[in-house]
Amino acid sequence: IVLYLTNKWELVESSVKKLQPMLSILTEHPELKIQIDGHSDNFGSVENNQLVSKYRAEGVMDYFKKQGIKSNRLKLKAYGENKPTASNQTKAGMALNRRVEIRVIN
Repeated sequence: IVLYLTNKWELVESSVKKLQPMLSILTEHPELKIQIDGHSDNFGSVENNQLVSKYRAEGVMDYFKKQGIKSNRLKLKAYGENKPTASNQTKAGMALNRRVEIRVIN
């Protein structure tokens, strides 16, 4: 899981470090495919949150592609604010909802 600041989608150094274990797995197992799920908190408009979640997932996808992972192994979904992992009633909960999750798929 990679977390983000409000209305931001740029990968920062700490985010890239979190992606390294998955990059290693993808490099060592070329048969694996992943889904990159972008999420947002509920701050702002539904439309903006949908876009932000898409940009977050695309940023992670682009990072993997630049590292040599073929695009046919990467699937993207943007959920906007629709799948919170925590309450949007607190700042801490909102911070947890601004995320990208990566999971192995078939």
